[in-house]
Amino acid sequence: MRKLQLLMTIAVILTLVGISIGCSKTAVTSTSTSTAKPTTSTAAPTTAATKAATTTTTAKPTTTTPVEPVKIGVLESTTGALGPYGSAYVEGQKVAIQMVNDAGGIKSLGGAKIVMVEGKGDSTPATATAEVERLINSEKVVAISGPTSTAEILAAIPMFERYKVPQVGGLADETQYQKGYRFVFGTTMGGRSIGRQQAEFVDWLAKNYGLPTERIAIATLTPALTPRHEGLTARLAELGHKNIVLNETFPATVTDQSPLVLKLKAANPTLVIYLGVGADGIAFHKACATYDYYPWMVVDDNGYGGVIVRDGLPADTAKKTLIRPNVFGVGNGIAGDVYTRVPSLKTFKELWEKAYPGSKSHYPTVAQGAQRLLVLIRAIENAASRNPEAIADALRKVDIQAPDTYLVFGDAYPRNKMSESGLIATATIMAEQWADDLSGPQIIWPDSLANAKPRVKK
Repeated sequence: MRKLQLLMTIAVILTLVGISIGCSKTAVTSTSTSTAKPTTSTAAPTTAATKAATTTTTAKPTTTTPVEPVKIGVLESTTGALGPYGSAYVEGQKVAIQMVNDAGGIKSLGGAKIVMVEGKGDSTPATATAEVERLINSEKVVAISGPTSTAEILAAIPMFERYKVPQVGGLADETQYQKGYRFVFGTTMGGRSIGRQQAEFVDWLAKNYGLPTERIAIATLTPALTPRHEGLTARLAELGHKNIVLNETFPATVTDQSPLVLKLKAANPTLVIYLGVGADGIAFHKACATYDYYPWMVVDDNGYGGVIVRDGLPADTAKKTLIRPNVFGVGNGIAGDVYTRVPSLKTFKELWEKAYPGSKSHYPTVAQGAQRLLVLIRAIENAASRNPEAIADALRKVDIQAPDTYLVFGDAYPRNKMSESGLIATATIMAEQWADDLSGPQIIWPDSLANAKPRVKK
């Protein structure tokens, strides 16, 4: 009996040991399976096709994180008195953005594309300031191109400085840049500097073609062209042309220049210098035709040249006032045939013509708007940052030289260099007359760029 019990006990023990050993083998096998390498990796060398298939099946999917775009505000007055200028600026700025994006975006920011956030200017400071507020605080733009006019920019300066967001526009009053602003930039040559060069053209015309300067009358759009007036009169005095018999001013809102023309006729000057722009210039030429008033006249080119003035006048009035002898346009934004000779200028003009076929915009104004934005984009590229303060610092160091593709404005050729003050340090001023058929301008000064002789009648 005891033997039987002993045998049974031994049998149970052996059974339990067997179960334990079996479980242990099973656990080892399971671990080995989970960690074993794929059989293909230990097999004989595979063909290229097999390797490709293996790579395809084992590679992890890759994802590309989109690069955050750079938002730039564009605030131009496309309606109101400044509408022709603001609309032309916007055309140029849109083409400039497309050009940069098509070329790969801002490479220093990983190819970030530029997104234009457009404001809606109506030629009034009140609207301009409201739109600046919206673009900065709601749209979160890193910088703003615009507003269009001096008055609009002056009204918005406190916001640019308070929010520390850079603005690039056409403010050309040197005294403003002497106030130590850190976020206000201008790509239009200082008004005083332009005025001084306009006076040098008057002196050149007097010495070479008999322009009479015995009695000079000057009419000036304020406040936009006041700096030009100051530079002009100071330089005229230095050159010996001191007898100013009439000094008149007018606002941008003027629609009838008959009172001005009647004052000029009464003063009987030998030379009239008119410093105005498109809308008031049209009104001035109309009044001259109405009162049959055709003295020797030097006009700021903004109030004489380009399709804005030509097409704003009745055809018979344009012929009487624009192509007569003894009337000349002088200023910035002329450039003449350099747009057909300089590669970067020519290429950009072709891009604009493709984007805006049949556009009636004055092309130098289009190019001026584009140049303004390209200066800003170059600063963003150089800063390699979306930080507005870093962009402002970089703007002071922008130096675009031919044959750089970012050089698209004739007045900036061959160099667009910014200064520490925030105002452009370089520019080219020219003088022109309309061709006899009003088909386009002819450059008469300086001699190095001229393609025609002045049309005069003594």
